[in-house]
Amino acid sequence: MSNNLKITDAEIQRSVEDARSEIRYLVTDYPVETLIRRYTETSASEGEIYIPEYQRSLQWDDEQKSYFIESLMLRIPVPPVFFYEVNGSLELVDGSQRIRTLVGFTKDEFKLTGLEKLDALNGLRFSDIPGVIRKRFLNSPIRSFVLEEGTDESARIELFRRVNTSSKQLSEAEIRKGAYQGPFLSLVLDCANRPIFKELSPGTGSRGNKNSESERQEVTARLAPPAA
Repeated sequence: MSNNLKITDAEIQRSVEDARSEIRYLVTDYPVETLIRRYTETSASEGEIYIPEYQRSLQWDDEQKSYFIESLMLRIPVPPVFFYEVNGSLELVDGSQRIRTLVGFTKDEFKLTGLEKLDALNGLRFSDIPGVIRKRFLNSPIRSFVLEEGTDESARIELFRRVNTSSKQLSEAEIRKGAYQGPFLSLVLDCANRPIFKELSPGTGSRGNKNSESERQEVTARLAPPAA
């Protein structure tokens, strides 16, 4: 007989409610313009949006970026972004590809390409698009979840594991970077990026693809001695 049969409905409900209470967050809709204006490469001052060290580098190609931009222009719902509040700033937990695509597009860093619905925009940069369309694009809302500062760290780790919305699943190294921060992580990142380590571990970088960095970090973490 299953042990679950011994648990009462009240106990099950209490267990679910307790687990849910560990996640405290706010839900809001930020216009594209606000996300771009508040974005910064570092957490330099209160109120800014920044991408933490553990996030992956930008991996979308121009067609993927264009597809996302097209969705916003068509006002098609896009996946929400997730933030963690840190000293008044917003650390981006999930959505770095999208936010950096928005910033890059408005800076004319790439041309739209591969669009099917809005094929008339192919080959155009942001500054080439008519003003009315640009304004409408900047006013497009993106659903945002803000995890409140002080939320239990285990809940934050669980959130990071669950909200990966890209087509590429996170590697163990990437999960570890998101879940565990501090001096040890900084040491792993530093060692993995040293030229001598790259030279001595050709198997982790010989393919020259976007996964090589995470592979080096994974190897470095495995080589690290256990804590005393």
